[in-house]
Amino acid sequence: MAALRSKLFLSYSKADTEWRDAFQRQLSAMFVSDDLWIDCESIPWGGDWEHEIRRAIAGARCALVLLTPAYLDIGRYARRELALLLAQSPPLKVLPVLVEDCPWSAVDKLERTQLVRWPGGVRVVGEGREEIAPLAESPHRDRSIIDICERARKEMGVVGQTRPEQMDALFDATQDALSEGIELQEAVHSGTFSVVYRAKLHDEIVAVKAVPDAPRQNRIRQIVTEALPKVHKLTDAAFIRVRDSNIDTEPHYFVMDYVDWPTIEQRLPTLPGHRVDAHTVAVVLAQVARAHRDAHDVGLLVGPLTLGSIHADERWQVRLSPLRIEGVLARAASMSTGQTMNWDALTYLAPEVSAGYPQDSADRRHLDALDQYYLGLLGLELLLGRPPCDVNRFDDLAIKARFFDDPRAFFDDGRGEAESWIDTHPALAYLLIRLLAREPEARLGSSEAVARDLDALAQERLPDSLRRQLDLDLDQIMTPDFADAFYVRLFSARPELSLRFSDRARQAHMLAAALPDLLAFDPEFPKNSRFAQLADKHAAYGIDGEDVEAFRSSFLAEVDEVFGSRAGHVEAWRAALDRGLGALGARLAGTGAAGAAAAR
Repeated sequence: MAALRSKLFLSYSKADTEWRDAFQRQLSAMFVSDDLWIDCESIPWGGDWEHEIRRAIAGARCALVLLTPAYLDIGRYARRELALLLAQSPPLKVLPVLVEDCPWSAVDKLERTQLVRWPGGVRVVGEGREEIAPLAESPHRDRSIIDICERARKEMGVVGQTRPEQMDALFDATQDALSEGIELQEAVHSGTFSVVYRAKLHDEIVAVKAVPDAPRQNRIRQIVTEALPKVHKLTDAAFIRVRDSNIDTEPHYFVMDYVDWPTIEQRLPTLPGHRVDAHTVAVVLAQVARAHRDAHDVGLLVGPLTLGSIHADERWQVRLSPLRIEGVLARAASMSTGQTMNWDALTYLAPEVSAGYPQDSADRRHLDALDQYYLGLLGLELLLGRPPCDVNRFDDLAIKARFFDDPRAFFDDGRGEAESWIDTHPALAYLLIRLLAREPEARLGSSEAVARDLDALAQERLPDSLRRQLDLDLDQIMTPDFADAFYVRLFSARPELSLRFSDRARQAHMLAAALPDLLAFDPEFPKNSRFAQLADKHAAYGIDGEDVEAFRSSFLAEVDEVFGSRAGHVEAWRAALDRGLGALGARLAGTGAAGAAAAR
């Protein structure tokens, strides 16, 4: 039997014993001694210290790494220790903490590893860009160390099952409970409440998820008993097939198809900026939305999906567990105690759950609306490379409340790039705003509609919900008040245009004529004859590409003034105008000067 790694390894430089002591005080209060490995406490007197360190790394599940200049000094052993940590196969979870400023990004493999974040642990550098600040700069150092240690405890996995003898017992009990012909091999994943083993069924590789801890049996048995018949009815290709299960005796287990794809969490450190690009996010969300539709057809809520629970291949095809034990346990604990179970549950909390609305799994509209919110959270986490609102302590609940009210304010992570994903993919931003609406009835309707919209987005078409939004907005835009305010903005940006559109009647006529033409959503829009006529007409008026850009920015500013930015109106109009006005501006770029000369 391959033993499951079970310890937290603290890695530091001997020059940084003060930092070691600060972390050791908190870690010792959170972990039993068998779960924690710190050299000064764990190496026996007279022992071969290097051999003991290598043995401890081989048995570690996570490593908390305290990054300082001394730690990265190639003349010190700590640098060799870091190389050992990063070279482990299968890899262990490395949690690097920027304790003091140092060139960590120059270290091979480490530059692709996400640094541990903690509340308030950022600083603003040039042009408003944010980056992780070193712990040494924290005004609340002790509180920050507690937050970091809490994160390490969360990453350690199965609650109450971390000691080697407990892991051995779980392995043996699961093997005994399995039907003949299934042979457990190594553990491949340890979640918060379950362990997944690779196993052999005759000549085929399968996965076995084991759920330990008998006290939780009664909480989950009813939910799982009701869910399993529905799980077996699922047909969407994104769901991993469940072949067999046991929820009558300890330990509970599920036998599933084995998926040898990395999770998105594992892929994230290899991606630029440690995040997923906007188009790929649309591709992933479209698949999850289709899976939602399938689940809701049989009355099953999928629930929040973490990046560690979604497998993705090189083409970003995804596979999902149809029955996430973590989600089931969180819901069961809430039902039995009336309290939310852990920080993860708060991080992925939906507003209607927070408000205590009745949860009716038989109501299709409820399933559609709730999983839409979780889908929006997943989309933002993929785009940002982290949860948009990570709850690690009670103070973070105030931030969570602000996120409920205005998720749009959390879309940009403040890095200060010239263009963010919101600028380049406004249609995706619009859909996420709708998915994350606080009131369920303000979201996108049925799971079928959401799947269609995201499929359209993945194929770089405008979603139907966005088109309908524009139709509704037109009634408020085609008014004299809007036209007057819009032209004031436009003439302020391009004063020369005021001579060509001098009277209000002509101004209103041009706006009324231009918008329907520019919002012609034919896939061949830049090539069709109607568009060519429009471009020629504008060129005859002496309109050039800069005038078109001024039209777009002035129009969007007035839309923001009328509707506000929270509900996604600006993103909807920007997505449409980027398609129409962007093509028009490109066409006029070479003809504007000639048209202006002809007009004069």
